[in-house]
Amino acid sequence: MKTIYFIYSEGECGEVNGVFDAEENILGYWSCNDATWRNEYFSGFMAKLKIKCVEDMPDKLQQHLEKKLIAHMKKEGW
Repeated sequence: MKTIYFIYSEGECGEVNGVFDAEENILGYWSCNDATWRNEYFSGFMAKLKIKCVEDMPDKLQQHLEKKLIAHMKKEGW
């Protein structure tokens, strides 16, 4: 099963969601004004695609990926 990491941030770019792969490469991001990740709805079909979405992770990893998300979004002109 492939693992992806889901990140939520209320940081400098507003309320945003982002998804990273296990190697910490950003797969995508979006504003929470447009959409929100709902693991309780999406985890079923994601599991059938052999993808495990991790929302609860150690604080250190959460903070690290949140910083990467914000830096990437700023670079993209968010």
